[in-house]
Amino acid sequence: MQCLQGCKGLIHLQSAAHCAMQILHLYISPEHNYFGHHERPAGKAPMIEVESVECIAGKGIVGDRFFVNIQNSVIVATTTTVVSVTMSVLAAFAVVRLRFYGRVWIARLILFKYLLPTTLIYIPLFLVVNGLGLANTLQSLIFTYLSFSIPFATWLLMGYFRGIPAELEEQAMIDGCSRIGAMLRVLLPIAAPGVVAAAIFTFTGAWNEFLLALVFINRPALQTVPVKLSSMIVGDQYVWGSIMAGAILASLPVVVLYFLAQRFVVSGLAAGAVKG
Repeated sequence: MQCLQGCKGLIHLQSAAHCAMQILHLYISPEHNYFGHHERPAGKAPMIEVESVECIAGKGIVGDRFFVNIQNSVIVATTTTVVSVTMSVLAAFAVVRLRFYGRVWIARLILFKYLLPTTLIYIPLFLVVNGLGLANTLQSLIFTYLSFSIPFATWLLMGYFRGIPAELEEQAMIDGCSRIGAMLRVLLPIAAPGVVAAAIFTFTGAWNEFLLALVFINRPALQTVPVKLSSMIVGDQYVWGSIMAGAILASLPVVVLYFLAQRFVVSGLAAGAVKG
């Protein structure tokens, strides 16, 4: 219990320090215009410029379709999370609870797939996506993100499921439940923190992913938020006001998600890290 409390304190401290550094950076940074740089006049209090927010909201050149890009990220991240968690629960349950030949090697292959870096396989993935006719579609991002998120969520849930006594499910099956029914009625309610933690990390990974989104999609109307923010930098021109406003808007969904489910994230991550 003390170890779990210490883990929670460290995670909260790290999150608070990260947020404080970002806010401090925004506070002390000089204001910029579109075509150059100019320092904030002496004695003028730093403030968020209304023009930057309006530009992001679609009233300026930089803000064109920004909320469409946020919608694209929501679609991709939500679909990836739902499918990934569903498949990972079934896969982790099968590997942990069922006894069949090769399950140990399957678990190792799942870990090996998760450890593969994106930069190593993004070219083969692009060839596969292009061959299937999915280039410049959100489906291409969803399918490729699933190839990374399912192994991660499965490995996390395997560690969590191992910490739950199998006798609970056996008692349910004695009372008339099928194996799937025991999993749905007994295992999943107990493993809810682990499932929520896997969903949160999957959503965050899909929301923040940049390389594959940059390679697979070149239509501005289908770009996700990270790619859209990077496109605001043209040559050596940094539109800092719009970039920072867009970064704040893009971070709000993830911040709200973590705030609502922080206790599940901490407990689920700690349990999945030390069990098994």
